[in-house]
Amino acid sequence: MTSPDGQHRTDTGEPLRFFVKGSLNPLLNRLRKGMEIPGRIVRRLTPTKCILRIYGYNIIAYSNLDLEERKEVSVLIQEMDPFPIFKIIEDRSR
Repeated sequence: MTSPDGQHRTDTGEPLRFFVKGSLNPLLNRLRKGMEIPGRIVRRLTPTKCILRIYGYNIIAYSNLDLEERKEVSVLIQEMDPFPIFKIIEDRSR
């Protein structure tokens, strides 16, 4: 969500903060809008926040889905500009 001042915000209105260790360019260069890629839920942090692992990168994701830890999922790349937007679209568990 973007506020009137142009900053990205969480659902609670708090500024959205990103913590990045190293460059994300190797990940971002592999992603294209419309791609469906495999991912895995690493850990639930809160009922609506989890760590999503894609292509070896851990990303904090917000979701209202009931996702279990270590669950494999498919992720749709909805947007890339000005920042990536991902949507978990199906359960990939076996």
